[in-house]
Amino acid sequence: MQKIIDDITSYFQNYELEDHMYGIMLSIGVIILALFYLRRMAKLGATEKELDLFTYHGLASGAVAYIGAAFFQSIWSWLARGAQVGQPFSFSWTGITFEGGVLSAMIFFLLTFPFFFKKYYKHGLYYMDQVVMGILIAHVFGRIGCWYAGCCYGKHATVEWMEWLTVPYLRNGIDRGNIYPTQLIEAIYLLISFIVFVLCFKKNQSERYVISYGVYRFFAEYLRGDFRGNSPFGDLTPSQFMSIIWVLFGVVLIIFRKLQRNKEIKEYNNLKDKSSFEKPTLYYHESFKGLFKGIFKPCKCEKCNKNMKLKFKSVVSDFDIVSKKIDAHLIYQCKCGEEKEIK
Repeated sequence: MQKIIDDITSYFQNYELEDHMYGIMLSIGVIILALFYLRRMAKLGATEKELDLFTYHGLASGAVAYIGAAFFQSIWSWLARGAQVGQPFSFSWTGITFEGGVLSAMIFFLLTFPFFFKKYYKHGLYYMDQVVMGILIAHVFGRIGCWYAGCCYGKHATVEWMEWLTVPYLRNGIDRGNIYPTQLIEAIYLLISFIVFVLCFKKNQSERYVISYGVYRFFAEYLRGDFRGNSPFGDLTPSQFMSIIWVLFGVVLIIFRKLQRNKEIKEYNNLKDKSSFEKPTLYYHESFKGLFKGIFKPCKCEKCNKNMKLKFKSVVSDFDIVSKKIDAHLIYQCKCGEEKEIK
């Protein structure tokens, strides 16, 4: 493991890329997040105009994320230094905190979604489910960037049997000795989480992401060795304090989604002409695994007699009021026009 890390590090040092890797990795992560989100929306049937709106809304949310990340870091730094000597709080761009930025962006996303998408004003939370999947994979690249930037590093091993997890860490001319590679550990955790979310979870991605990452980050902080300021509670690091807020925010999302769904069911039951009702929360029951089936399933079309990949076309659904579920069927189309319905 250490030899692999040393070989990769040596490669970037020889080509003088190490000093720029944080920016490179961060840029790659942001691009992947944007492409993942927009492609997901396109597969769900968004028009070109709607994709433009998704882009503008995403850019605004990204700007809020950066401002929120800097704002929360300013608070932690002020609590560590300024508050102790009576210095007034001042906003600074010198540092950012991931949890504060993403939490700010998610709240902004939900509050402003109805203004950007009046037609889908009820479905902000379901569209945010698609965003968090992109955040997971983008964050992987961000943590790799942290490894090269020299930030977010771990502690020295304090437990003998955990010394095998430590690696030599030399960044920016500073030799920190053998420490826990917390950046790479988190990158691996995020990658595994992304795979699990894609393959296993059909609904509630936002709540699952917020709560699972909040729990992971709370305990991961015990391995972190970098100083990032103080939280309002001295025994907790800023990230542990934010992790608790993340978990509570996830509980709020669970309650909100449940209330919203019950309201839609009630509206449906009260309608005399149910054929005119917009079937509630299609994205609630749709899985990422299902949407990707056509990519790996050949057509074997009898008309053109070719073994080709199917192209995603649309989604059809049937709402079962008894079971309160939506049975979503994905429609793929061969180049010759033959359509295949995949459940």
